[in-house]
Amino acid sequence: MGTGFGIVALCERLKYEGLHLFVLSEGADLPNVNLIILAFHIHLNMQQLKFRYLKRYLKRRNEQSVERYAIAVAAMEKRARKCYADSFDLDENAFVTMMLLDGVFLIELFRYSSFKHLRDADDPIFRHERILSQLRHDILLLENQIPFFVLNQLFNMTKTDENPDDDLITLALRFFDGMLLNLSVSRVLRRLPVKIIDHLCGLVHDVWCLPFAEAISQKSNERDKWENINSISESQLMNLIAYEQYLSDGERRYISDYIFFMHCLINTSNDVELLRSRGIIENCLGDDEEVCLMFNRLGRNILTSSDFCYSQVFYSVNRHCRRRAKRWKANLHRNYFNNPWSIISFLAAVALLVLTLTQTTYTVLTYYNRKR
Repeated sequence: MGTGFGIVALCERLKYEGLHLFVLSEGADLPNVNLIILAFHIHLNMQQLKFRYLKRYLKRRNEQSVERYAIAVAAMEKRARKCYADSFDLDENAFVTMMLLDGVFLIELFRYSSFKHLRDADDPIFRHERILSQLRHDILLLENQIPFFVLNQLFNMTKTDENPDDDLITLALRFFDGMLLNLSVSRVLRRLPVKIIDHLCGLVHDVWCLPFAEAISQKSNERDKWENINSISESQLMNLIAYEQYLSDGERRYISDYIFFMHCLINTSNDVELLRSRGIIENCLGDDEEVCLMFNRLGRNILTSSDFCYSQVFYSVNRHCRRRAKRWKANLHRNYFNNPWSIISFLAAVALLVLTLTQTTYTVLTYYNRKR
């Protein structure tokens, strides 16, 4: 299976780290190629399963040979190689075989996920939910990507007009739905030309960020647009942040901007508690301290957009804090009215003062009335 290579930028927006796909992480929740092992939890022979999926793929068009598909992938071989960071010791035949097997496996996996009647009854992936869940996670890891144009070409070569839902982007997003996404696929499809999609990780990133991008462009309140970000794992966030770090300077890094913004807001678990009480975040980790640590880990040394999404929020907050009356009010609240007992004590003191003034006034008036 594959080895890892450093991620560097290239003309097609991003070179992918690593080569081979679909090996499940055991006890590892971070997108680190060194932690990926070469077997399923149930010791499934991955290569055998890939060939099994390839046979089903050919059967769709009653074909016996992979020749025309191998020729199609070979025509894209040089372009596909440029999408990886460094050179690797694979000749043309080995590289084409790898792209073909991995690409077909993905395509069939997406189809089987949406169309249950296409599955084999003994398919181990769909018989074990844990495997399917882990597979969704690992397919999106940045080091496990293959160029989307390879997938799209292989998909179109077996696409039929019989089923309008047999569309690569639609099937891919359905496969990841519930893990990261909560979007209207039909609405998204009108905005994502296939030629601009780098790979599956890039597709999920762009689709997931689309509602937030619309909110930014319309200058609306985007708080509700990020309701999903609080329910995904730290490793998934790290993976998407890693993808954004190698986008060109002109592109918005929506997730990185959000994480850095939250990193600035959250210093202690008390900050998490405050944000949670206001409905800004939902703590799915169960511990406010864990949420605090997560945002602090993710927010360190992060590269944000040159046109930072939350710059106006920072400006408004700083302008608010520079007002002297606001600072006095904040100090008064923090030092004297920071708990219910302080407020009760203050009200009692005010009541006592009013009663004392009333009694004093009454005594003075009584004294002058007697003198008259």
